[in-house]
This record gives sequence, C-alpha cells and structure tokens, in this order.
Amino acid sequence: MEQRLAEYDGTVFVCGIALNIDQFLGIFERIFLIQIDAATQEARLMADDAANPPGRGVAGRQEIRDGRTVFESEMLRLGAVAIDGRSPTAVVVDEILAVVAAI
Repeated sequence: MEQRLAEYDGTVFVCGIALNIDQFLGIFERIFLIQIDAATQEARLMADDAANPPGRGVAGRQEIRDGRTVFESEMLRLGAVAIDGRSPTAVVVDEILAVVAAI
C-alpha cells in the first residue's frame, strides 16, 4: 500500500473496509468513518440486493448488520473522523474535502 501511495503526488483517497486497518493507520493523515444508522443500512442493503440479483442472501445481510456497530466503534477508537452517511453524497464529499483542506 505504501509503495502504491508513493506513486501519487497530492491527495489520495482510499475507500473500503480493511479487517487489518490498524496496520495501515500510520500511512494515512486522516481516516474517515461514513456512519449510518440501522434503518439506512437496511434500506441500502435491500436496494443493493435488488439491483444485483440474487443479492447477498439472509446470512450475508445479517453479518453486515451485526458488524456495523462493532466496526464503527473500532474506527472511532482508532481516531476516524465521523461523517453522517445519511446525508446526500455531495454533502458527504464536501464534509470530507473540508477536513482535508484544513490539514
């Protein structure tokens, strides 16, 4: 990861969920947590499954549901900047860019 990031000059955004996030913290200036509530998560899971048949299935959706609060707690403990993921995408992006601009 460090080698790939070194290839870029300027701000780089890396998106995703890493089970070994603690191994990567030292190479990023900021980490963000795009937080959602259970209702928003459920709506997005169902919409994604409907758009991508056959979808995740009951067990896959439940694993995601069960992991959200644990993941969010861990990210906040690691110092992530929380962003309200229920907001429109443009608002989420603007909030992230505002934090980055202040660095």
